[in-house]
Amino acid sequence: MIEQVKTTIEIFFTKLKDLELTYSPMLNHAALVTLNQLYGRYKEVKVSQVRELVETNTIIIDAREKG
Repeated sequence: MIEQVKTTIEIFFTKLKDLELTYSPMLNHAALVTLNQLYGRYKEVKVSQVRELVETNTIIIDAREKG
């Protein structure tokens, strides 16, 4: 059952990404982030882990927008 749900989510977000909806770039971005998480392309880091990573000279990319 879990594999079926994962496959359904993959298909949905793959189709959503491919639509390239010009009026909603955040929707495309959300689809890409979700697919990257599903495929294990990057590791999400919790705030509580940041100090340890910085102290071990891990490279961290902060992709937040100014605000």
